Amino acid sequence: QQPIEAGSSFTYQFVAPDPGTYFFHPHTGVQIDRGLYEPLVIDDPAEPGRYDHEWVVTLDDWTDGVGTSPDDILAAFKAQ
Repeated sequence: QQPIEAGSSFTYQFVAPDPGTYFFHPHTGVQIDRGLYEPLVIDDPAEPGRYDHEWVVTLDDWTDGVGTSPDDILAAFKAQ
């Protein structure tokens, strides 16, 4: 795959054959710190029971909660 230029996008297309709840994530700290991870829910079209709503919540507690960004925190670590 060619690099994705700043301000542009790229759409991955793939077949997900097995229903279930998965979690995709990078293996690079800065990407994780910026929230590039998410649950991936693959519904089973043959499942007989349906429901009205489904809520998926992802929580993250990486930063200190006082307005510091991941970039600020990483810069502070590098300065040490």
